Amino acid sequence: MKRQLLRNNIKKISFRVLGTLVIILSMLYLGKSVYGNWNQIRNISWRPNLFFLFLSFSIELFVQIMGVFFWTKIIKLLGASIVLKKALKIWFISSLGRYLPGKAWHLLGMMFLLSKEGIPVEVAITSSFFVQVYSLIPGIIISAFSIMPFLGESRLILSIPLISFGILIVLFISHPRIIGKLIQFLAKKRGKSIIAPGISPINSFLILLSYLIYWVLRGFGFFLFIKSFYFDIGVRSLPLAVSVFSSSYIIGLLFLLSPGGVGIRESVMLKMTNSLLKIPTGIASGLTIFNRIWLTFIEFICLLMALAINWRGNAKHEKKRKKENYQ
Repeated sequence: MKRQLLRNNIKKISFRVLGTLVIILSMLYLGKSVYGNWNQIRNISWRPNLFFLFLSFSIELFVQIMGVFFWTKIIKLLGASIVLKKALKIWFISSLGRYLPGKAWHLLGMMFLLSKEGIPVEVAITSSFFVQVYSLIPGIIISAFSIMPFLGESRLILSIPLISFGILIVLFISHPRIIGKLIQFLAKKRGKSIIAPGISPINSFLILLSYLIYWVLRGFGFFLFIKSFYFDIGVRSLPLAVSVFSSSYIIGLLFLLSPGGVGIRESVMLKMTNSLLKIPTGIASGLTIFNRIWLTFIEFICLLMALAINWRGNAKHEKKRKKENYQ
């Protein structure tokens, strides 16, 4: 027992040390890029076009809320229910856990907060799983356009059947007879009874299509963000910019050693914006770092909005309750 505990502790420590090293190396890579192109960066006017920046902000804000809306629909299809304003609060509070070492904090926070709303743990875990899977597959499809130059056309052709197979697997797993039975089995192990209808293939397809639009919109917001600082980028680069954003974001998300993909996403984005979008290295370095700050800022705004909406709703409910008691 003690040996097993010691092994687990060694694994956790090794995982965190390795993750820290990866982040440090990624930051050194970014730092080297900034230092090596400092003269270029210094001579750039970093005064953004406020019109394009506002459009980028509005699109990203809308997409963040849209993503949470999709989550509420998945929860509903799994047999539970939660209103959007409470889902927004839970999502953005639990999202803070992404920046902590280990990938479980986001899920643990989500499970705890959902349980306070009466949603079973099994539904919370399954909905979180499907959010990741449903969003990853369309994201990977869009990412293929930017990854193609690095893989070569032959390897890209081989990846098409793999992506198609992944879509079929998702449709199969989400079928009521599969996921519904699995949730009921997990609940039974905990001594509870849950009727989970699961997600039909048609609904699964619609969710996948919705997440395809989700990635396109986020990529468009990224294009406008670049445009606000680097006006030379043309509309012809828009499809590739969408693909660059999704691929760098997903690679950072899948890299388990880096909390929130810190360093990894920026390194990939720097390489792709420079080599594919033909943005000078110095400008690409600055845009990459600014984009991380920009998205974190928008997530923080979303969190404040969610807290304000819920606080206002609670205040109205409390006022109504006191009025009823008085009468």
